[in-house]
Amino acid sequence: MSGAAVSDAAGLGQVQIRAMRNHGYDKGFSSAVTAASSTIGPMIPPSLPAVVYAVAAGISVGALFIAGILPGLIMAGLLLLMVAILSHRRGYPREPVPTAGEAWRAFRGAFLPLLTPVIIIGGIVEGTFTATEAAAVAVLYSALLGGVVYREMKWADFVQVLRETAQLSAAIGLIVAAATLYGSVIIRAHSGLLVA
Repeated sequence: MSGAAVSDAAGLGQVQIRAMRNHGYDKGFSSAVTAASSTIGPMIPPSLPAVVYAVAAGISVGALFIAGILPGLIMAGLLLLMVAILSHRRGYPREPVPTAGEAWRAFRGAFLPLLTPVIIIGGIVEGTFTATEAAAVAVLYSALLGGVVYREMKWADFVQVLRETAQLSAAIGLIVAAATLYGSVIIRAHSGLLVA
C-alpha cells in the first residue's frame, strides 16, 4: 500500500496481526506472514525504492514501475500458496467461501481505492504526467476519497498524514542525496583512473 516495506509492516501489520490472532492464528505465524507480505510492497507500484533508484540512476520511473508488477505478483502468488499449505497442515480456521453477491459487493466497495495505482501507472505510462505529478494526483485523489467520498478522514488525521509524509520525504531526500553524491564520487574516481 505505501510502497515501503517498513511502513507496511508497521502500519498495516498491526491490523493484519490483530485480525489473524482474532481468527485463531498463532502469533509467530501471524508475524511471519506480515513480515513476508510487507516485502511485496516495494515491488509493486507505487514503490519508493523504485523511485529512489530511478532518480539516483536517471532512468524512467514508469519503466521501473512496470518492471516491478510481474515479480510482485509472483511473490504474492507464492506467499498465498505457502500460507494455504501451512494453514491446511496446521488446521487453522477457514472463512467460508464468499458468494457471488458478497464478492461483487466487496469489489464495488473497493473499486474507487483500487483505481489509485491504475491512475499512477496509467498516467506515467501514457505520458499524461511525470512520476512527481502522478504522486500529487494520487495524493489528491486519496484525500478526496478519504475526506469527501467516505468521510473517514478528519482534519486532524490529514495534518498527521502531512507530518508523517514530511518525515518520510526528508529521509528519502537524504538517501537520494547520499546516493547521488556517492555516484558522483565513483564517476569522478573512475574518470581519474581512466585518465591516469
